[in-house]
Amino acid sequence: MAGQGKTKHIRKAYYRGEVEVKVAGVWEKGQNEPLWVMGNSPSCERLIEVYQERMKLEQGFRDNKSLLNLKRL
Repeated sequence: MAGQGKTKHIRKAYYRGEVEVKVAGVWEKGQNEPLWVMGNSPSCERLIEVYQERMKLEQGFRDNKSLLNLKRL
């Protein structure tokens, strides 16, 4: 991927040479490196959307653990 602000989609790749997947890459401005996501979503754009929504949930869990001073959840 050339640089920040760029996207790359690979619509037909094979995980471990067996399972057909899509690969999406996005390098958002202000980030040090691109984000690559692999999955079987109908579109590459949806792969990025799902990953970003999941990260919001993960960050919420992390923040709540920190606020409640929990070691394990």
